[in-house]
Amino acid sequence: RLTTGVPVIIAGNKVDEWNIQANQTVRPRVDEGSGAEGTPMTHQQAEVAPLLEKFRNVVWACFECSAKIHHCIDEVFYMAQIVVTHPIGPIFDLQSNELTPKCAQVMRGIFLYFDRDCDGVLSFSELQQFQMHCFGVPLAE
Repeated sequence: RLTTGVPVIIAGNKVDEWNIQANQTVRPRVDEGSGAEGTPMTHQQAEVAPLLEKFRNVVWACFECSAKIHHCIDEVFYMAQIVVTHPIGPIFDLQSNELTPKCAQVMRGIFLYFDRDCDGVLSFSELQQFQMHCFGVPLAE
């Protein structure tokens, strides 16, 4: 049983042996609630779509790869590394689609620290100070 925040990577391996071309489309993907058609899905994506829909509350990535011809193998391992070293769970709640309370509290604290004139908006100079403090590089005007 999968729980919220568990990273899932789906790798459709052996694409070199699939009979259907990776660019052959089967039906358009429709963005929920938009009423407009999105980008077309490949046959393989259409097969995986019900699984992804079932586990909407998990962080996932989907790749079509082939170890035989070295197609997208590095992307699969890179994404595996990213989802483990940079977990989204402490920052964002996928169930409520909002920042976690702890993250929101930290963000408010950072904002209040840099909002020197306490007007509820970061001016350009306050934003510049934040940029320099965090990244050591000034913003372009």
